Amino acid sequence: MFFIFLIIIIVSGHFARAIKSPPDADSIYLKKIDELFEKQEITAKEIELLYKEIHYHELVKFYENKKQNALFWPIPAKWLPDSILLDLSYNFSDYCNPIQGVITSGFGWRDGRMHKGIDIDLRKGDPVKAVADGTVRFAGKCGGWGNVVVIDHGHGIETLYAHLSKILVKQGQQVLSEQILGKGGNTGRSRGPHLHFELRYLGHPVNPLSLIKFEEAELYENKVLCMKNNRDELFIFPAHARIHLSEKGENWRKIAKSCGKNIKELYHLNGIIRPLYLKPNTFVRVE
Repeated sequence: MFFIFLIIIIVSGHFARAIKSPPDADSIYLKKIDELFEKQEITAKEIELLYKEIHYHELVKFYENKKQNALFWPIPAKWLPDSILLDLSYNFSDYCNPIQGVITSGFGWRDGRMHKGIDIDLRKGDPVKAVADGTVRFAGKCGGWGNVVVIDHGHGIETLYAHLSKILVKQGQQVLSEQILGKGGNTGRSRGPHLHFELRYLGHPVNPLSLIKFEEAELYENKVLCMKNNRDELFIFPAHARIHLSEKGENWRKIAKSCGKNIKELYHLNGIIRPLYLKPNTFVRVE
């Protein structure tokens, strides 16, 4: 009898966490407005910061409504502020790797095309897991991705798991971190069994390895900074990282030398698997 009671408690706790909802953004901003107007003096800077936060919140809501009509509908980058501070303590508090394996291809340009995620080696049938809690927004076949699952983690952050041999979740289903989404495979445009994994913010792909320490299966930190350059490309870094904006004539080796690092250390900090050409006006993490 005691063991039955224990199982009920464990199962109840499991489902209680599964239906946990993210903080309601509208109530958060109403509270911030109230707090601001309770102050005796309000600076122009405080009003500007609050305006930017509310504008960003409206963009997230706009994306939430639009994305139902397509697998991804990126918010035009020109609408986004130059930098946004994101708190992932809710979305990714229980992060785990989708699968533990060797990363065979990184984020960035590859064979003349933009590779919008990372590829992780696996054997057909290996279990692929959700990296964090969320809701399945899409589960099915889609073009070159083959069998693919997209999870909405809230506040415009999504992850994608492609080339699965079998999908084990349904659209609209709530999932927990470490829950099995499907089995690894080779469907779609793929040369061999592997997982293609993407991290997206408001529909835009960002380098997962700028945020995730894959070997340790954890985030660098819960607060991250999303930045936009003059080509409207998005970059994501730990909030306390030191960032350098590359200039014409600079390369990875030159920047590594200037910050007292070797080139491999600089690649690792920026989630780069193989050497990439460094364009001017690219954000580079140096600490």
